[in-house]
Amino acid sequence: MHAPHISTDTWWLIAAAATAVSLAVCVPLMPTAGAKKIMAILPAFFALIAVLTAISRHPLTLDQTLGLYSASILIPPLGMAGHRKELQKMARKTRLFGDTSLPSMNFCMQMCTAVVLMLGTWVAWCMHT
Repeated sequence: MHAPHISTDTWWLIAAAATAVSLAVCVPLMPTAGAKKIMAILPAFFALIAVLTAISRHPLTLDQTLGLYSASILIPPLGMAGHRKELQKMARKTRLFGDTSLPSMNFCMQMCTAVVLMLGTWVAWCMHT
């Protein structure tokens, strides 16, 4: 079974939509102005990773690179969704007490699941195109 062909133009639209979703979800979830700024530049970081991967030892096509970017940029919103209070609580503890304790197991599991889901989907798509 082969994955459906997605045109490069469509991949650009998917990447733009994924970026918009990521920014719309992640920036408001951040409890501090500094964290909001970091989340706002996150798309540039993921784009850099996708480009570096594309020019690596085993080059990717533009479609594969845009697919990697789109899958990667959706990891943070999928991993952080529903954890606004926990993120705010962690930021408050850090600000007040310097406490840098780890997030809850639920948060970590959700983030790991998002990584496996999105990158696994991208790898499966690449293997069938």
